[in-house]
Amino acid sequence: MRLLDAPRAVRRVVAAIAVLGLGCVLVAELALRDAPVADWWRWILAIAIGAMGDLAIVNIRRGGSRRSHNWREAAILIGLVLLPPGSLVLAMVVAEAATMLV
Repeated sequence: MRLLDAPRAVRRVVAAIAVLGLGCVLVAELALRDAPVADWWRWILAIAIGAMGDLAIVNIRRGGSRRSHNWREAAILIGLVLLPPGSLVLAMVVAEAATMLV
């Protein structure tokens, strides 16, 4: 790949990820139609745990390299206890958006 093609390739990857993310939100919306409505406190708790899981960073140093990990997967597992899967997708989207604003 030439250097001039790199920005175009990055735009294609970003567009593909955006389309896949929108598809996930649409599928979650369809799944919500058959799911029971969760209590409001479950929504708030799932969003708060999702945001905290994304903000809590663990730095690991091994040899000469450093890696950063977050607790996002743990937040998703806790969220599965609180909300149906379709609702959890939307709650995690809101949590991620809130994290990006911080």
